Amino acid sequence: NDYEIIYGQTDRDMLELVDRVLPLLERGERLSVLSDDYWPLPFYCHGQYVGYPADATQIPPEDKLVLIKPDQEASLGERCRGWNRGIYDVRPNVPVILLVHPELER
Repeated sequence: NDYEIIYGQTDRDMLELVDRVLPLLERGERLSVLSDDYWPLPFYCHGQYVGYPADATQIPPEDKLVLIKPDQEASLGERCRGWNRGIYDVRPNVPVILLVHPELER
């Protein structure tokens, strides 16, 4: 086969992720995305505040939503300890973790 796969179908979990974050973004919350597996989230969140810090040390303190890959969780240290955690597949077998500050759950 001379062709490489260049696109994997988006998993239905992605829409659940969008349903979870978009209402929070629309009311002014901010999302920091550390994962490089986030597409097509920017399409759905167009016009909302979504930042892409280089690492956990650059997450702005006011950001109460953080999207990471499972292997990035340890790099957060105390930054998101005690936050609510949801796991979503953006594509089959490509999980991301959404961390949500507890005050947003009220």
